[in-house]
This record gives sequence, C-alpha cells and structure tokens, in this order.
Amino acid sequence: MQKLEPETEHVLFRHEDDDWYRIVSLAVTPRGTVLGFSGRRRGGPGDFGHETDVVLRRSTDGGRTFGPPQTIAHESRTDIHPGPVVIDRQSGRILKFCRFWPAEDGEQVVRTTPYSHMIKSRRIDHVMVSDDDGESWSKPRRLELPFPHDATSAATGNGIHGIQLDSGRLLIQGGFCMGLDLGSGQRHNCVLYSDDGGETWDRGATACSASVREFCMAAPEGGRIYYNFRNNATGGRRMVSWGEPDGLTFGRIREEPQLPEPVCHASLATAPGLLIFSNPDVAAESGGFSPETRRRLALRTSPDAGRTWSRPALLWPERAAYSDLAADEEGYVHCIYERGPEDGTYRDEVAYARLPLDSLPRPG
Repeated sequence: MQKLEPETEHVLFRHEDDDWYRIVSLAVTPRGTVLGFSGRRRGGPGDFGHETDVVLRRSTDGGRTFGPPQTIAHESRTDIHPGPVVIDRQSGRILKFCRFWPAEDGEQVVRTTPYSHMIKSRRIDHVMVSDDDGESWSKPRRLELPFPHDATSAATGNGIHGIQLDSGRLLIQGGFCMGLDLGSGQRHNCVLYSDDGGETWDRGATACSASVREFCMAAPEGGRIYYNFRNNATGGRRMVSWGEPDGLTFGRIREEPQLPEPVCHASLATAPGLLIFSNPDVAAESGGFSPETRRRLALRTSPDAGRTWSRPALLWPERAAYSDLAADEEGYVHCIYERGPEDGTYRDEVAYARLPLDSLPRPG
C-alpha cells in the first residue's frame, strides 16, 4: 500500500488529564485560512455523561502553523456535541453547528425524549457564526429544525462539514429516530438545507438508514450529489447514493464494494475533476462497532464522481477514527483526524496533515 508523506503535520489537540478530544471538523476559507474544530470532553472519552466544549485552532498560513486553542462554546452542565461546519462562500460567513445536550443522564434524555419536548427545554441544536474568517464567533443561537415532533435523537450530524451548491444553497447533515429508543427505533438520515445564508433551514432528502447522522456528501462539478453513509449493519462496506442536484432527494442507497466500512465516520472533499475520500481502511465484516477496526487511516480518489475508486494510500498506520478533508485552490489537501499509537487508543490526539494533491493515488 502506498504510504503518504505529509508536507506539514501537527498535533492540534492531545488528551491530558480528564480532557479528551473527539468529533472533528475542518474548513478552508476563501482566504485560505484553515480551521480545525474538535469537541473537548471534560471528564471522560465517552459520548455522554460529561460537559463538552467546542474548541478551534486556526492557521492563517495554509496549515504551516496554527494559533493557540480557542474555546468557542461552553455552558455549565452541558454536553455541547460538535456538529458540521459550512461556509457561505458568497458572503464569507462561517457557520458551526452544535447540539446542547444535558451532561447528566444525557443518553437517556436524548434517546427517549420527543423533539417537541427537547425544544421546550432548549436541548437542541445551536449555531455559531463568524464573519471575520474564524477569528471571532457569535454566541450560540438556538436553532429549531424541521424534525418530526415525536422523533428522538434528532440533531445535526456529527462533526465534519456541509457543502454549498452552485445555486448558493447550503447543505448540512442531520438525522433522527422514530421510536423511543435509538437501539430499537427506526433510524433516518436527512439533509438540512438553507437558501438564505443559514438563517432558516428546511429538511430535504430523508431515508431510513443503518446509522444516524453520520454521512458525508459532495457535489462534483455539474453532476448529482454524491452521498456516502456509515453502515452499522453486517458486510463491512460503505453505503452510497447519487441524489438530485438540489439536495431534496436521495437516489437508491446501495452497498459500495470498493469502500471498506470499519463502522466509523468518514469524509469527502472535492478538487477539480476529483473526489477524495478518507476513513480507516479496515472492514468490520460482522458489523457493529469495535475499536479494533478503527486503525489505518487511508485516502482514496475517484475521477468519476464516486463510481470508481483508487487503491488506498495510508496516512496513519496505527489507531485512527473520525476524519475530515478539505482541498484548497493552491493544490493541497488538508486532513484532520483522530489518532493514537498502536498500544493506545484512537482518542489520544487530534492531528492535522497537509498533502500535495498530486501525491494522492489515482485509479488504474
């Protein structure tokens, strides 16, 4: 397997004492500023049961160096779980989403409380905006979204990034569960879209899924939107779909035999004539989460909107999990990802790498 050699590499966040960093997002602004986001879990690495802050490191030189960590969202007794980031390239506004879930008994509350009741208690999504290239951020604004009133686990996606269409429409990931318990209810993924720069949001493409909220998407030049879904079911392969160019419908969702599924989030980025994909290159053949499949982070490329993929190129050979990608106008690919040593965990640190686009593999 080809081994990638980053031109620049940094550790952005590292586990220390009771602080753990998970759920990453990456954005490159129109000015070339690189923004690396994560959640800082205070008191434990699990998904629930602690306060979580949203933190950011910012690079104004294309990823060569990064400024110090900034905390852009914090609230006492609240798990501020990081959601997607998306940039309105017409205005330059950056939107970062997060959900305010309770730090105590959060899992029980989220999985059993209808969305209409979550709205009343303010335990819903919020959005922060920056109009100065990520240097400063607004206070989180409460955001009621068009989920079914009786849905549970209803929220924007876990980290990574949304996209903007040529029309100016913004798309981000979302999901919800119909039924009182995520473990037994019917899961749905959905696209949330805005035609007014992120002021208001509607629900577009919606479909039942083996997972909820964890999918990536890209809009190749002049084509349909390509969706790539986490698959918690057996088989060890990703699920994919090509939807209409407006984000209002998914196409047929099918298994993709070319892409392994470690039961983990993944990411997509677009470059001229090319899709780029990242995830741990290990297939969970029996399905279901296992930390043993979260290793060997690899990148692949597709020249035909996701129909054929290159062989994987290895970025990190040891423990690795969630990642996010961006491509800039200078010919570089940027990757933020969770990683650790082989004798550690994938939650030990959040790393960043910058690679020349022409160093990535091509099919054939």
